[in-house]
This record gives sequence, C-alpha cells and structure tokens, in this order.
Amino acid sequence: MLTLKGLAILAFVMASPTMAAHGATGLDGTVSVSPARPGPQHIGAPSVAPLAKMVVRVRRSDGHEVAHATSDDQGRFTVSVPVGTYDVVVDVQGAALPRCPVTPARVRDGQLTRVQIVCDSGMR
Repeated sequence: MLTLKGLAILAFVMASPTMAAHGATGLDGTVSVSPARPGPQHIGAPSVAPLAKMVVRVRRSDGHEVAHATSDDQGRFTVSVPVGTYDVVVDVQGAALPRCPVTPARVRDGQLTRVQIVCDSGMR
C-alpha cells in the first residue's frame, strides 16, 4: 500500500520528462518567435508564438551535424543524440528573419535536455 509520501514521489517520477521517455538520451525543446505581433504588447495577449515546421539542427563544436528534427504545430521537437555538448540551430533557410540564436546544450546519459529557442521576429 502506498503512503501519501510514496504517492507524491510516484507522481513526480511519472511527470518527469526523462522518465516519460524511458531513459532516452537527447534533446527535447520548443522553437518560438517573439514578438508575435507588431507594435506595443497588450496585457494578457501572448507575446510569443510557436514556430511550426522549422528544421532544428544539432551540431558538434566542429560544425558537423549529428541530427535534426522538425518542430510540430506547437513548435515542439525531440531528437535523440549521444551524450555530449552541442549547438542547436534553427534552419531559417537563408531568410533574414526570424533571427534565431545558436543555443548550446549539454546532453547527459539517459536524459532529455530541455532547450527553449526564442527567435527574434524583427517586429517592433
């Protein structure tokens, strides 16, 4: 029989993204754009919007691509890569906008490293 403390631990483990992925090693993240609208931001209105169908490239420090993924309709992506340190790059296919930062990520064994990439839409 589970105690209240046991239930709390079980709930934490079940909610953990690394446990949900059954020990997967790689990256789990989102790609979004901000500001999402031109002009002043309004209270309560979202200032960030997901970027769908963006190719996310994972590169070693020498620039060699080891994997890539495409973001879904909510800007989410997951990609399996070996343990290591990487640069995560959103491929804007030569477009001037949005401008997306190169995001460093350190992947550990049996974990999905969370990456949040917020690209600049250029709207002001």
